[in-house]
Amino acid sequence: MNSDSKRLLNEIFDDAAPAGFRAAVLDQTLRQVRHRRRMRSVNRGAILAAVLFGASALLVRNARHSPSPITARISTQKPPTLLVVHSRPLPPAMTVESQPGHVQVVSSSSRDVAMIETGSDRGLYRELTDDELLLLLGDRPAALVRQGPHQAELVFVNPSDEKGFPVP
Repeated sequence: MNSDSKRLLNEIFDDAAPAGFRAAVLDQTLRQVRHRRRMRSVNRGAILAAVLFGASALLVRNARHSPSPITARISTQKPPTLLVVHSRPLPPAMTVESQPGHVQVVSSSSRDVAMIETGSDRGLYRELTDDELLLLLGDRPAALVRQGPHQAELVFVNPSDEKGFPVP
């Protein structure tokens, strides 16, 4: 026990307890701590003894009751029966043959082949804003009707404008 604990106990027990009470409480506490420590070591020993006893019982049981793998294999297996396999050639109607010269071979050279590559479409076009689209209409009457947050329809007032017109 360190000095701070002793000082604290002295301050608590000086005023409220009789003279022998402090010694009795300390003695009782020490007895309980020793008893717990003894019980922990007894429990550990009992568990270790039980594990050792169980492991030895399993080893003895397995050694007495199981024959060795070699004698078990010899005594339980029957001698293998021999199977004779006969083979004969296939009839000519069941065979497939190929002959050279019956397949047309197509050959090409690198100068006859055009290489086509595809890539990302980024930077190939720019999406117009609503204002830029309406500026392209010039003085033609039209309306931009929103059908959702990312969907709109351009409606022309003159039906002839839907077929096309020159951009100013």
